Amino acid sequence: MNKPLAVCLFALAIATAVHTTSTARVAAQQPNLYWTVIIMKFESAPGRPLTQLSGPFPSAITCQATLTLVIEELKAGGLEPASQTCRNDVTITLP
Repeated sequence: MNKPLAVCLFALAIATAVHTTSTARVAAQQPNLYWTVIIMKFESAPGRPLTQLSGPFPSAITCQATLTLVIEELKAGGLEPASQTCRNDVTITLP
């Protein structure tokens, strides 16, 4: 692959990530959407447990069904979550 094409693809990937992040932040603040929030027992940094956020889901039933499947997969892989829930009051903050 030549260098100009690689630079173009890299710039396109960054632009897509920025657009996707901006859309996700707005979607997270809508009260009629639900998100799965899973907090793991181990920490990614001292004092900061690893947290997994998935969504949005259009209903609480869909969110709960997805959460159940994800928890089963985590347990099958030997990972035990500290807590798990479906929430509609999630706010995403990006550094």
